[in-house]
Amino acid sequence: MRAILQKPGLRFVFAANMISMLGSGMNTAAVAWYILQATHSKMALGTFAVLQTLPRC
Repeated sequence: MRAILQKPGLRFVFAANMISMLGSGMNTAAVAWYILQATHSKMALGTFAVLQTLPRC
């Protein structure tokens, strides 16, 4: 891992990927929070969680 991070270009890509993943996680949390606040339904939140997870399988 250290050998990879010694190269400036790959270090930039690694940092950009980490920032992107952080943003994606924040977006997922915000959408889940919105669904819960808008519907007050645990079922809707559970459905969102399942549908969010399925594409990763």
